[in-house]
Amino acid sequence: MGIALFGGSFNPFHNGHLSVAKDLVDHLDLHELKILPSGQPPHKPCNLASNKHRLKMIELGIKNHLNSISLEEFELNNNATSYTINTLKHFRQKLGASKTLIFCLGEDSFQLIDTWLDWERLTEYCHLVVISRKGFNIDLNCNIKIWSQQHQCSEIKNLHNKPFGNIYFCKLAQIDISSSEIRNNIAKKISIKGLVPTEVQEYIVKNSLYKDAT
Repeated sequence: MGIALFGGSFNPFHNGHLSVAKDLVDHLDLHELKILPSGQPPHKPCNLASNKHRLKMIELGIKNHLNSISLEEFELNNNATSYTINTLKHFRQKLGASKTLIFCLGEDSFQLIDTWLDWERLTEYCHLVVISRKGFNIDLNCNIKIWSQQHQCSEIKNLHNKPFGNIYFCKLAQIDISSSEIRNNIAKKISIKGLVPTEVQEYIVKNSLYKDAT
């Protein structure tokens, strides 16, 4: 059995993330999806909630779905800056050469993938699943477009028939929620009810998170 990872900062984990995770399990016919919160990403400012808080919010958010969704702490346990290529190397070594490894990311991240370390080598370790984002019109530059066309597959079975090498564009019905919107609402004292799981909202209030966030 292979591994499927859903990467992101999850700052905070919200109902949109949960909806995507559940849909990925069904759409990709996964046994399990691992939520992979990033350490300090090289391409984002240092405005993350602490690792402890982000882990707890994810735990609370997925607690009713543990039969198919789990939490993977690898990047948070690694003190170095998070580079996806290094994470994929770790899991490929853990899995061996013959088992499937899938890394799921949003269209907005994929559009900037040529700024990632060793980006053209990502498919040497995994399949990439690019998730559509509601309200986002993806516009790939020439280099990414050529690379993605070389690896693109249109059938889900191709993600399971080989261990790595494909890029699959995944269209999902999504809730239009962003973590930045939630942080801004909290800073402006606007309700976030319905944007995050109830337990996550209670945790944010209890720990006074994002009151000064942008």
